[in-house]
Amino acid sequence: MTRPRSRAAVVLLFLGIGVVLGSWAARIPTLKAQVGLGDAAWGGVVLSGGIGALLAMLCVRAAISTVDARWLVLGAFPFVLLLPVLLSSVHQPVALSAGLFFQGAAMGAAQAPMNTLAAAVERTRGRPLMSSFHGSFSVGSLIGGLAGAWAARQGVSPTAQFAIGNALFAVLIIAFAHQLPRATAATPAETALARSSRKSGPIAVLGAIAFGSLLIEGACNQWSAIYLRESLGSSPQLAAVGFSAFACCMAIGRLNGDRLVNRYGNAAVIRWGAGLGALVATAGLLSRTQAGGVLAFAGLGLGLAAVVPAAMSLAGRLPGHHPGRAVASVSVAAWPATLFGPPLVGAAAGLSSLTTALTVLVPVAGLSVALLAWRLRAAPSGPAPAPTDAAPASPVQDGAGPERATTDVNAY
Repeated sequence: MTRPRSRAAVVLLFLGIGVVLGSWAARIPTLKAQVGLGDAAWGGVVLSGGIGALLAMLCVRAAISTVDARWLVLGAFPFVLLLPVLLSSVHQPVALSAGLFFQGAAMGAAQAPMNTLAAAVERTRGRPLMSSFHGSFSVGSLIGGLAGAWAARQGVSPTAQFAIGNALFAVLIIAFAHQLPRATAATPAETALARSSRKSGPIAVLGAIAFGSLLIEGACNQWSAIYLRESLGSSPQLAAVGFSAFACCMAIGRLNGDRLVNRYGNAAVIRWGAGLGALVATAGLLSRTQAGGVLAFAGLGLGLAAVVPAAMSLAGRLPGHHPGRAVASVSVAAWPATLFGPPLVGAAAGLSSLTTALTVLVPVAGLSVALLAWRLRAAPSGPAPAPTDAAPASPVQDGAGPERATTDVNAY
């Protein structure tokens, strides 16, 4: 069941969490210097946040088919907004690592329920909307990144910046909470169908695709500003702008992603987006220039924009699976990228250099995503069957308009 302003309420959730992460990412160089850590050590500290997120997502996966996704989101968001404020004043690596564990847990607990609510709105409206929801997240990341760049230039502390921005979103979320759609437990028919389904291949493929995209996103979130500042010698302001270029291009791609999906299908958008993004990133990183670095992150943002939304949208319509549990399963499969990605880059940087680590790992991950998308086999084009409460449509629809191509992710 959706409410009159359910789409706006879900957009607000994605926008808010984007602002939180964008603000944090833009101030990472300041926070890293505050605790006095090198690249490899910072990667190890960040690992605790990924562990917290993964554990929380496993718990959510077990609960989401019986608990309304609204309550899972609303239970996690106070911690999402409060913890960055508290952690920004920490000066001890051990305390920061412990705090990042709980921050990651809060983010992980919110992710799958947010995507479940977005999928519920998308199914009710009967057209592609998932990319626009994730576009709201990217817009939030851009706003947060630009706010971080401005705050750094003005000498505003991370604590003050986070407190003001997060307090504003707390008020907005409280105001719109009652408009969130309901995503209730599975019906008996859905439960029986899910138990009878033995095919986990579609979730594995979608999870692997999302894994590769999140690996690159994590690298950009944690290392883009550090790379431009420390490896290329840019100013703190330009370092923050580098991350903002990534967030801005991802926002542009996602805000236009629904139209591309409607015309070409999810699989084609994933294939060409990830492949072209990897090529642009390779060229930019190999240039070893500040302009090339910004171009590399911008190309990655634009190319990967629709990858995770496409994977989540397809998971929300998998035959034989409860939508919330399928989305949570893809999230769990993909999240280790966030867990291991930034530390992997840090470890590789410790063995060689951050420049070499990014130049090798990021393009390889992007091309792997493009290749995995070929596992999604296109079926004939045609109108979408109307969704029903009794059973999900089959095959999984790769779009949502009368001219769309379809993709059966159960076929190999």
